[in-house]
Amino acid sequence: MGEEERDRERLRVERELGRQDNRRLRALKLTGVAVFAVGIASLAALAVAVTGKGGSEATQARPVTTGSPGAPATLTVYEDFRCPDCRRFDARFGTTIDDLRESGRLDVDRHLVTHVDDTRGGRGSHFAAEAALCALDEHKFAQYRRVLYENQPPEREDRFGSGARLLRLAAHVDGLSDREFEKCVRHGLQSGRVDRMNAAFEDAHGHRRLPLVLLNGKELHAGPGGTLTPEKLRRAVEQGGGKGA
Repeated sequence: MGEEERDRERLRVERELGRQDNRRLRALKLTGVAVFAVGIASLAALAVAVTGKGGSEATQARPVTTGSPGAPATLTVYEDFRCPDCRRFDARFGTTIDDLRESGRLDVDRHLVTHVDDTRGGRGSHFAAEAALCALDEHKFAQYRRVLYENQPPEREDRFGSGARLLRLAAHVDGLSDREFEKCVRHGLQSGRVDRMNAAFEDAHGHRRLPLVLLNGKELHAGPGGTLTPEKLRRAVEQGGGKGA
């Protein structure tokens, strides 16, 4: 092989090696972009889980928890904003529950369910629960929950089925009528979480009459004709369980 032929062969080999290097570089770049995209998606999912905002959080069935996680007693309440007995329970026991919670003796788990929608028709239970979770995002859950009960319509009237009404009621809570809350309500951003809370309730308890109230997992007879009183509830919590209630 002459000198000229050897030079041509050397150039051919160098070009081929260069093309292979370029292909490897492009592959690495594409892999890097894919890994970056997956990383961003994972961080976004983590941010949603931490903040409680966004579509991913709406897939959770977790209750609304208030109080101290280290409290010796946990009160679990299944409630529906269209349920008259739920409103009466809150009016009778709310002050006692708040006092026990604020003193660090009670942790409260609230499950927002749609029992009246299922039995009477309509969507007011669902929409009111959604709006309450939107208020939770803005750290106004307790205040908005109180407004919903204070403005509860007759059970057969589905007035909470109007998003406009739910937004108007938010005006009764200082600092709640903002763009984020309105967006959350209008676009149903908490719809999935309500669906899952209600499904979890039905799976565990069927179509029980509300409110369903448990202290450390033991059911308390808190409905109409029940034996529970605010004094008995306080005594049971101070004893650290449901005994004597």
